[in-house]
Amino acid sequence: MTNTTALMARAECHAHLGSYQAAAQDYSRVLEVQTECSTALCARGCMNIVMNKQQEAVEDFLSALRKDSEAARTQILLLQQQMRLLLLYWLHLYATDAMSQGQHNRGLEDAVLIGHLLISIDADIAAWQLLYADSLIIKGDLDQAFLHLNRVLQLTPDDRSVLARRGLIYVKKGNYQLAATELSPLAELDSEGLEFVLKALDSEQRDSLVKVSLKKAEVLTGLNDHEEALCYLTLAVAASQSSDVDVLRQRTKCLSRLQQYDQALHDINLVIKKNNANKSTSQVSDYCWRGYINLLRNKEHPAVVDYVHAFKIDRQKTVSLVTSRPGKNTLAQVFHRYAEHQYKKGKTEDTIAVCQLGLLLDGTNEKLRSLKMKATKDQAHAQCTIL
Repeated sequence: MTNTTALMARAECHAHLGSYQAAAQDYSRVLEVQTECSTALCARGCMNIVMNKQQEAVEDFLSALRKDSEAARTQILLLQQQMRLLLLYWLHLYATDAMSQGQHNRGLEDAVLIGHLLISIDADIAAWQLLYADSLIIKGDLDQAFLHLNRVLQLTPDDRSVLARRGLIYVKKGNYQLAATELSPLAELDSEGLEFVLKALDSEQRDSLVKVSLKKAEVLTGLNDHEEALCYLTLAVAASQSSDVDVLRQRTKCLSRLQQYDQALHDINLVIKKNNANKSTSQVSDYCWRGYINLLRNKEHPAVVDYVHAFKIDRQKTVSLVTSRPGKNTLAQVFHRYAEHQYKKGKTEDTIAVCQLGLLLDGTNEKLRSLKMKATKDQAHAQCTIL
């Protein structure tokens, strides 16, 4: 009996007697002589599982897999079910952590190895298929990854994370049309899944995704499919990291059409905040849009404040925008109600200013004209009294 054979036999005796540490030491001595002995590695790994040494067990079985994956797989299948399931769980955890470290490390090779092992043991476990697909995506084997993602979708049809990963594959392959189609549902249903994809993209890829999404949204808007258009616009907002005010403006309008006024207000507030230093015609349009949204929310007072801001920047542009939405006569009536409110509070100067703007919209509005005259007289009377 050779020395290593004797050591293997004694290690087995130690294991049967419950002396797991002693058995592991004998297996280590075998490996000092026969470094490629997959059987000894797996046997020592078993001892480490029994002793609940997770890191050591994973290292042993990984080494065995690297040397001879088929032999290691056979040894794993011979384990008692409880031990086998625990080991596979540990290997799954290791692979997941290894992939989070990026693609330039040995851990990625191990993740691919583990993923292949797992699906070879049971191809009907969706989490294992997903792990293997992820490792293949990082490795760059996109076509194979796509096949395994489709298998996940067969096993768990409602798993939206598959859409995220398929979208990522399409981006990496330069097919932004299909990428946007896959990713747009996530914009509304799974923001975390979408964030997972967007973190993996560079700025050029993000820009390309934004452009395609906006074009698709434009087509859908023309077809009056505003709900579907919103998904693509939300994808564009996420891909641009909410930094593109033009994208936010487009989503504001879409949300308004869908009567989602609170969300529309949130977007236009962001636009105005980002565009605050730019006193241009675009800002006039922004204030008019926010004013219109506030009217739709039955918030007339903040609406008037927004329209007044717009008038201060460019009166002619404001009148032009108001003509189509909500209409000059309609807004003049709103201005009158606001002016009356200010007048009752004794704010004659504000009353006069609002009435003057209202008359720019509707010069024939007698209520505005009358209220302006009344406030002017009150102001003059107050000045005389002070004198």
